[in-house]
Amino acid sequence: MENDELLKKLVFNRKKTGFKTKYKDKKFIEAYTVKHSKFIYFQTLEWIFKRCRKKNQSFINIDFFKTKRLSLYFDIYTKLYIGFMKNEEFLSLVPSYSEYIENVFITIEKINSKEFDIVYYVKNQNGKLKRVRLTKKEVSIKEKELDGFTNAEVRFMKYLIEDKFYLQKNQIRAVKEKIKELRV
Repeated sequence: MENDELLKKLVFNRKKTGFKTKYKDKKFIEAYTVKHSKFIYFQTLEWIFKRCRKKNQSFINIDFFKTKRLSLYFDIYTKLYIGFMKNEEFLSLVPSYSEYIENVFITIEKINSKEFDIVYYVKNQNGKLKRVRLTKKEVSIKEKELDGFTNAEVRFMKYLIEDKFYLQKNQIRAVKEKIKELRV
């Protein structure tokens, strides 16, 4: 069979019938036979966001992030949104930030396999999104792509902004201390 002919057969044969596989063992199955359900990404992100505050609306329940179920989500998302911050308060943390701010989103981000940290995503009035991470040594500011996935997440999260989800600097410091206990 020619390559073009095989490609046409693969693309246009929806049921994938007529293909002979050299694997005959019961352990091997065709991918199209696997039953699956949709993974509702943004609704799950919202569920995690609201659930981490279920016990106490004004503060983050770090124990929720320690559950086995949530450790799986950290592998998928790498960052989980925990709240928002007033622009003035963010500027007091990062006085060198010179752009006009629209919103500040606060996340717990998986930095590497053993480290978590608080990371801020700042949506500017010009539409650009910046990732801001504060460490003891420096302030790291990186621009995110306009068509990137983080931008899509932020567009979704802005619809969840309510006064009860704003965090103060002292609350963020407390969360930062507590996430040192997280181990995935």
